[in-house]
Amino acid sequence: METLKSTEGDEGIAATISLLSMGIKSVPQAVLRKQFSEASEVFVDLLERYAESGSNVILRYVIG
Repeated sequence: METLKSTEGDEGIAATISLLSMGIKSVPQAVLRKQFSEASEVFVDLLERYAESGSNVILRYVIG
């Protein structure tokens, strides 16, 4: 999540989210539950930032 917070540029954010979506499948459910609050804040911030920008790739990755 720290990497996602500090990443600049649309391409970097899209790449980071894509990588996160591939790796999240192997994370234990207990860890996901513990980190849910922080992760959801980051994703909501990204949704707010890119909702009006027309960057469909980033929105698709965040929603996925």
